[in-house]
Amino acid sequence: MSSLSDRVSSLEDCSSENSHSSSSTGSSSLNSSPGQVPNSPIPDPHPVNQVPGETFEGRDDPVDDEPGPYDPEHETRDAWEARLHAAGYFPLPTFYVLDIPSRVSKIALNKIRRRLPDGYTLLYEPNWPNIVEPHREDRIGFHTISLDAGIVFPPRPLLTEVCHAFRILPGQITPNAHRYLHSFVNICTHLKIFPSLRLFLFCFEVLPGGAGCEGFVFFKARTGRKFISEVPQSNRGWKEKFVFIEFPPFFTPLAGLKWNDHLLDQEYAAPASSPDLEANLEILMRG
Repeated sequence: MSSLSDRVSSLEDCSSENSHSSSSTGSSSLNSSPGQVPNSPIPDPHPVNQVPGETFEGRDDPVDDEPGPYDPEHETRDAWEARLHAAGYFPLPTFYVLDIPSRVSKIALNKIRRRLPDGYTLLYEPNWPNIVEPHREDRIGFHTISLDAGIVFPPRPLLTEVCHAFRILPGQITPNAHRYLHSFVNICTHLKIFPSLRLFLFCFEVLPGGAGCEGFVFFKARTGRKFISEVPQSNRGWKEKFVFIEFPPFFTPLAGLKWNDHLLDQEYAAPASSPDLEANLEILMRG
């Protein structure tokens, strides 16, 4: 490993996160501290409606096998996007993300370090070119604002399940999306509802970022299912403020994942309505 300038135990917020995420008023809001919900053991992820070869809700044919990455030497970008759409995926281009280096203050680093439990190590190198290349399965990149938004360690089971279901890393999820996930877990816990991946996807869409937010993913409340409000309307400069967290030995809940250049289309990710989902949604909407 190269020497680290700080080893410890412009980008404005894209308009797409503000305009597309579930920021309209709803029946509930939650501003809880990150440690409010206990961390249960992380289960094996159970992806919902995105396993290649499965027939999906609203689709006659099964989704193709996981598509290969963009190969600029053998295909145009338009051809790559057409290939993804045909297979049931949105493109998540990485060219934008690869040009964003990290700039984090010592004050912010010290704040993060104090919050980490034993066994986790905060790594920061100002010469890191981006959040993509330093990744490995036991060293995961996080934006500092997302850490402030409610990420805890060990990671919440729901965050791990979302990442595995959509084959993305936590750093690809926008800060407000992390806030929604954190609030969803806390609200469910308060209302004695199990915060399952299936219920989360019944309430939220997982969508690719728009202009200025290419390569990132945000959450949007499904129509008629908004029950979380009061998230910040802007997170200026969040993309250039990232660090890496080194996980304890032999604990790699995000193993097998890498920065993905495609995202499963919501048409194939939404769980079908069922009495239990509708009943839980009614409780969530009442607050």
